[in-house]
Amino acid sequence: MKAVLICLSLLLFCVSSNAQDMASLKQRVDKVYAHLVTNESDSLVKYAHPSVFKVLSEKEFIDLHRSIEKMDEGTVSLINIPPNFKINEIKKIEQSSYCILYYDEASKITFTEPIHSSYEKILLDVFKKRFNAEKVVFNSTTNTFLVKRRMELIAIADNHTNYEWTFFPIIEDQKIREQLGL
Repeated sequence: MKAVLICLSLLLFCVSSNAQDMASLKQRVDKVYAHLVTNESDSLVKYAHPSVFKVLSEKEFIDLHRSIEKMDEGTVSLINIPPNFKINEIKKIEQSSYCILYYDEASKITFTEPIHSSYEKILLDVFKKRFNAEKVVFNSTTNTFLVKRRMELIAIADNHTNYEWTFFPIIEDQKIREQLGL
């Protein structure tokens, strides 16, 4: 009887800690999404995995995210839509926890010069392929393309982050990449 109670307690602990991990992951990914759609690049730094900063400085990371909005021919901005997160199971690999998430993203690409009707179809196809978009729509009145796509985000909690969930990791270990299906 004692063994059954111990096993049951261990099972409840595992389920509870996994649920807590999932809850903290959901809470942090909600914050990351909010910062992404409002282009608060400075705020994204604290959610980026330290491996990013082996490749980019914090300033380069911020500038990269800010540059997404700028282009010579117009502007690009993310639209705040319901992200419809799909959070896969958390995978424990060695001493780290990983999770692959998917979410909906919508971008608005506005051109300063009018798009000639002969280029509309070409640009629709280019944006669909370039962004791997589910849907691309052109509004000739506002000279704007709306691009909707499903995005992938990798989350990791490890000893480099005090086991807090972070995002945008650079995973160089091929074995781990294979285990995650990347």
